[in-house]
Amino acid sequence: MKAMGLDIGSVTVGVALSDGLKMIASSYTVIRYEYENDQLFTQIIKIIEDNDVDEVIVGMPYHMNGDFSEGCARTKRFEEEILKRKQIKIVEVDERMSTITAQNALLTFDVSRKKRKKVVDKVAATVILQTYLDRKF
Repeated sequence: MKAMGLDIGSVTVGVALSDGLKMIASSYTVIRYEYENDQLFTQIIKIIEDNDVDEVIVGMPYHMNGDFSEGCARTKRFEEEILKRKQIKIVEVDERMSTITAQNALLTFDVSRKKRKKVVDKVAATVILQTYLDRKF
């Protein structure tokens, strides 16, 4: 079984998957959406089922002072919608710095600005998932 990491934004969801041993996170895809609708959640459930995922790790974007943000409310809605469609373990991880970490990693590897914009969400999902996996050991 694998773990899936989600970086949930207002127009994109970055997705990462672990290996079967749940030791290494890898970028998987970015889902673009305009509205939170059945089609969006059907795509997420399909990824879960097609990849033998048994736990979903979601990034909680708290404000820097630790307060609950609008992004946290969005993430909670996503959790509820996923659970309506599939009984699965969902774990929340503080992701306040995941996008910055992802951007810095992409800069280190000299990825162009245009390409960074396309992949930063799935790289952030990978950071969220790897953070969780590292804490398990």
